[in-house]
Amino acid sequence: MVVMHSCDRPLCVNPAHLSLGTNAENAADSARKARRPRGSRNSQAKLTEGQVLEIRERYTQGGVTQKELAASYGISHALVSFIVTRKAWKHI
Repeated sequence: MVVMHSCDRPLCVNPAHLSLGTNAENAADSARKARRPRGSRNSQAKLTEGQVLEIRERYTQGGVTQKELAASYGISHALVSFIVTRKAWKHI
């Protein structure tokens, strides 16, 4: 269980603003309130929005495989697959 903040202020300790929930509930709450950084604003991102669009364009034009794209951008083949099928970076 984790402590969730209804007021969205992590330092808040007002018991009326706190509730227990699972990690999944906390993640869903965060996504619903658009508090998760998306795209290159995410500290774990390995690509920029421009690179994602470029990958999609290059793949659509043909002549390059997903494995080749993965190698040229230093990412996994799985990530390229998720990008071109819009399972990743859905917001662009």
